[in-house]
Amino acid sequence: MRRIGLFVVVAVLVVGLLLFNHFMGSISFVEDRVKDLNNLQQKQIDIFLQMNSLLAGFATLALGGIGALLWDRRKEKTNPTPQLLTAAASSALSLYFGYLSYRYLLWMLAHQFFDLNHRVVTTTSLLQFLAFFISIMALADFTLVTQEKGVCP
Repeated sequence: MRRIGLFVVVAVLVVGLLLFNHFMGSISFVEDRVKDLNNLQQKQIDIFLQMNSLLAGFATLALGGIGALLWDRRKEKTNPTPQLLTAAASSALSLYFGYLSYRYLLWMLAHQFFDLNHRVVTTTSLLQFLAFFISIMALADFTLVTQEKGVCP
C-alpha cells in the first residue's frame, strides 16, 4: 500500500512539473532580436552558467550524501526519516530546475534575444536555488535531530 502511495506522489509530481514547464513555455514576451552578443552579455552568460553548474554540483553532492545515509539506514533496517526524503526530493528538484534554466537559456538564444532577467530564466534559476536551500535545511534538521537522540547519522 505504501508503494502505491509513493507512485501516486511521483506521478502527481511529474504531472505538476510538466504543467509548470508548459506554463513557463507559454509566457509571451516581446524582446529585441540580437544578432551577436557583446562582451558584457557573454560574461553574463558565463556567470549564469557557472552559478547553474555550481548549484547542480552541490545538489549532486547532497544527493550522494543522502544516498549514503539512506543506504546505511537500510542496512540497519530503519525507515528513512522525513528529513532525508525531503532533502533527497529537494536536491532532485534543484537539479531539475537547473536543467530547465539551462534549457531556457538555450531557448532564448535560439530565438535570438537576450534577457537574463526574463521571468522564465529568473524563476527557474530562483527555484533551483530554493530547492537546494530546502535540501540543506532538511539535512541540517536531520543532523540536529539525530544528535539530540544521541544517534550518529
